Amino acid sequence: MSVNLVGSGVNKVLEFGLNMNPSLNNSGWSITGTTITANEDAIQADGYTAGKFDLNVPSNGNLGFEPFSGTLSKTSTNLDPSTFDFNDTNNVFRAFVHIGNLACSNQAAGVCTPGAAGESSLWVGARPVSGVPEPASIILLGSGLAGIAGAVLAPIKSVSTTMGFSYAVGSYMVIVLGGVGNLLGVPTGGFLIGVGETMLAYKFNSVIGQLLIFVAIVIAIRVFPRGIFGYHERR
Repeated sequence: MSVNLVGSGVNKVLEFGLNMNPSLNNSGWSITGTTITANEDAIQADGYTAGKFDLNVPSNGNLGFEPFSGTLSKTSTNLDPSTFDFNDTNNVFRAFVHIGNLACSNQAAGVCTPGAAGESSLWVGARPVSGVPEPASIILLGSGLAGIAGAVLAPIKSVSTTMGFSYAVGSYMVIVLGGVGNLLGVPTGGFLIGVGETMLAYKFNSVIGQLLIFVAIVIAIRVFPRGIFGYHERR
């Protein structure tokens, strides 16, 4: 196990944790250079309260300035990466690291300067890696969605090969507001922008409605840099 950040010897590794295969028990765990606590589904990470983990390093105190490197082992057990491919009790994260001695201009938003020392700390969780569809599937899915959109719009306005350009900016704003890479963010962002723009246009006019929505999106992105559903645990 190793933790190596930008700027060696600048930031501290306060703690990190993992989840293990449920078939393993809590006894016999060790790591070179420090201590480890094993307590399945019972370790509350500092900075994350929604779920609990199985392994925590170190047992107390902190690991000091990075980089940190240690060999994790369990008595009479052959460990490999698949041993730790399990989520916390909230079914979100597989691992976490709590970094200290950070220089952050906006700690609440997780805006920190890599390799610079300061008095802030940041909790970072690692989610499972999701598979990326092969290009052919993406093209087929996109073409199918474009066809559905054309069929929906055909009864109310003329259809042409360039009609999608007028929706490009609005679509981009929907994705940014909802959260890039989050399917739930797309309908949520679309609903908020669509309903908000319609109500403002009714109250004022369409131009002012679009302007106010744009301002609201800018403010929202300042508060949620990754979008509404852009998940990022921080402390």
